[in-house]
Amino acid sequence: MSEGVRKASLELMKHLRDGFRIGLGSGSTMATFVSVLGEYVKERGLEVEVFPTSMQIGMVAEREGLKVLSTPQELDLAVDGADQVDRRLNLIKGGGGALLKEKVNLNASKLRFIIAGEEKLVDVLNADVPVEVHPFSRNYVLKELTRLGYRPRLRLLKKGYPYITENGNLIFDTEMGEIENPREVEERVKLISGVMEVGIFTMRIDGLYLTGDEGYRFIEGSRAL
Repeated sequence: MSEGVRKASLELMKHLRDGFRIGLGSGSTMATFVSVLGEYVKERGLEVEVFPTSMQIGMVAEREGLKVLSTPQELDLAVDGADQVDRRLNLIKGGGGALLKEKVNLNASKLRFIIAGEEKLVDVLNADVPVEVHPFSRNYVLKELTRLGYRPRLRLLKKGYPYITENGNLIFDTEMGEIENPREVEERVKLISGVMEVGIFTMRIDGLYLTGDEGYRFIEGSRAL
């Protein structure tokens, strides 16, 4: 467990209130956050409901004794990680394949916070963008992404089988170069028939916790560069 992630998770508890409905992202950072959340809730006797975006985090939450539900309508707080974040707090997410549910949780929440390693911060987004695609449309989407000048690559498992999301879809990890206008690219790709979700996140983020081995620094959303 990274000490920086643990400390950032503890600091995030100041936003927590009894009765909160909390959206949980996926990945190792979120597993640490959920462990801290579980301890905090038990120590203070709080009642909260959590909405995990993957079976992985759902199982961690169950182990911590948290009340796990699905299909959120409105959340009080959402916490997630990121594969890459720019100085305006736009994100690339979906390395773990849970981008569709992660975007639902973040958009459904009143408060949104991201925990990510210092190395994830860049001036301009440039990592491969996961694009979640319905299997029926895979060839059409491949053609359309290529027509837009991108380089999509079907995500495969180690033995060569296609990676299947928990929603039953495929993922194209798509090289797009430097993304100067993330919102424009997000909207353009989302308009392709058969694209279920795109791993560019441009909604308002309330704050970013950038973590290191021993600690973290906080960037408030309103102060993003």
